[in-house]
Amino acid sequence: MCIVGIDEDASGQKNRAASRRQSFGNRHTHFPRGEGTRHPRARDLRGARPAFAASVRDSGLDSNAIRRVNAYWESVRAQYAAFESGQVSGAAKVYLHEMPGGQFTNLKEQARSLGLSSRWSDVAEAYRAANDLFGDIIKVTPSSKVVGDMALIMVAQGLSAKDVADPNRDVNFPASVREMLRGDLGQPPGGWPDDLMKKVLKGEKPISIRPGALLPDTNLEDARREAETLCGRAIDDREFVSYLMYPKVFADYCAIAAKYGPVSMLPTPVFSYGMTPESEIVVELERGKILIIQLTAVGEVRADGQVAVFFELNGQPRIVNVPNRAVAPSTQTRRAAEDGNDDHVPASMPGTIASIAVEAGQNVNSGDILVTIEAMKMETTIVAPRGGQIEEILVGVGDQVSAKDLVIVLCAGLAVRFIGCNMAASFVGSASDRASIRSASNSGGKRSLARSFT
Repeated sequence: MCIVGIDEDASGQKNRAASRRQSFGNRHTHFPRGEGTRHPRARDLRGARPAFAASVRDSGLDSNAIRRVNAYWESVRAQYAAFESGQVSGAAKVYLHEMPGGQFTNLKEQARSLGLSSRWSDVAEAYRAANDLFGDIIKVTPSSKVVGDMALIMVAQGLSAKDVADPNRDVNFPASVREMLRGDLGQPPGGWPDDLMKKVLKGEKPISIRPGALLPDTNLEDARREAETLCGRAIDDREFVSYLMYPKVFADYCAIAAKYGPVSMLPTPVFSYGMTPESEIVVELERGKILIIQLTAVGEVRADGQVAVFFELNGQPRIVNVPNRAVAPSTQTRRAAEDGNDDHVPASMPGTIASIAVEAGQNVNSGDILVTIEAMKMETTIVAPRGGQIEEILVGVGDQVSAKDLVIVLCAGLAVRFIGCNMAASFVGSASDRASIRSASNSGGKRSLARSFT
């Protein structure tokens, strides 16, 4: 990019503007104050490229080609309008949160999916606080995402930076935070803040060398066979590389491709927004294999949320039932965890249950991983707040949960030591009951405990 001259129209600037024109060989543009903008006028830009032709400042760019490329991307952008972030101007708050541009738009979408879009200002401030907790790190992919994950958890759970740093307060840290402080992304100059690292890792030894040096050798032929078995078909080199880097994401991709077919063949507007009745598209699956699809009508939404779609495929009438995603699905009403009840383990954020690490009747220690929740490329683990036994698991893998939904019930820990989980559950349900158990346990074991409930 070249800076050409600035010709101010104000009379007090004429002499200096004239000297600038002479020094640049009369190659200049105008930034007039009266138009209320600091952008150059179009007629000035048209003359800027030819003015530098055959000089050391000549970019060599073809102005006509630039305009053709510009026209193409303007049409492409219109097709993706629904995915715009809504940020249409500069934002002074960038000097507070210091989010990279790509992370800014991604985090806004994550916040929206977690029901935090109305609290974006809080998310931005939490991003700054999380960054400072980590030691004001260099924020690039993927470290910027880790800061964003922590910020969302802080807002969703109502945590301040002081709460996060408090060694006596349990925090369900996102998996990405644990991985970063463990050293999976490497070590920053000076290392991670020691107290926070100890709290997050809970005694796990951090990596002190280059993480890549710990990776075992991979047999690429065996790995390709594994990927093709997972996908159920032969894969190309690009898909194979995707599998090596992101095996879980690749598995999800294969499942979606198997369910919906080669959707990459669809025109972008149809893929993003769907067809309208009486519209028609031509889809070329491969050379000589063409589908002509015409949407004729869409039925009413049934009680189960399904609709009948009537269409023609190469002139033949067809009907298919599909879910109407524009209709809010009916969600299961779940029990909410009781505040102050240390037997109740709540969901820390809204999302999907990705995995369950325990089963009913299993004994756990404080800090053991119970459940993993996933939402918009962010995973967070729910850990046992204390030692005890799993009395009840109220969720399954794939279930949708909201923040503070009850996911696991622990037995009244003191009772379990004497009479077992099932018997304890039969008569222990309130704070006063648990107080009785504590009193009984302090005065003589099973007999005292039994007497307290007779």
